Amino acid sequence: MRALAIYPLTRRTRARDVGLYGNPAGIRGYVKPAPGPDGRPDSSHQFYGRRNSYIRFPNRGRLDAKYSITLLAWVYPEGVGPIFKYGVDFSVCRGRGLCMRIFPRSSRNIRVRPLKARRVIRYLKWQYVGVTYEQRTGDTIIYVDGRLVARKRLRRIPLRTNIPASMGAGGGRYFRGRISCMQVYGRALTLIQILKRKRRCFRG
Repeated sequence: MRALAIYPLTRRTRARDVGLYGNPAGIRGYVKPAPGPDGRPDSSHQFYGRRNSYIRFPNRGRLDAKYSITLLAWVYPEGVGPIFKYGVDFSVCRGRGLCMRIFPRSSRNIRVRPLKARRVIRYLKWQYVGVTYEQRTGDTIIYVDGRLVARKRLRRIPLRTNIPASMGAGGGRYFRGRISCMQVYGRALTLIQILKRKRRCFRG
């Protein structure tokens, strides 16, 4: 499965996409390289839980998942806030939780209730997290470190993934912590496929 985008978020790659589609590089606000899940000193980016601490990713069409999506990332949470947000809002939420909300592509006033996994996040620890959504069935899943922690059938809608994406800030919320190896796919990957991509950005 070819990724729509892979953002390693290292000092060397900054906010560039190293996937085959070569999306435009993200625009960085106040973020800095930081130690990552592979133990290397500059293999993630630190976010500070502020309005100006973000990365914004231009979307010229290659990030458009529309019908199905998988978002994967390594996170080191120090607080709540958005990990990656556009037609899908993937966030660390209250109660040591992970939340997934989808937004419809149409301009109609459709509000879809989020899927929440409570008490699954450990603060100040690296975790490999992911969400999937399949529009054909509405099946929506949240994963943490290779475990399915929440599952629900949400409304079946085309996703509003034809807009720019943001990391670390969105909707008046600001993430504090580190993020590494953000991956975006236009399909709902299986758990086996997700586990195979766990070390996609790391050497050794």
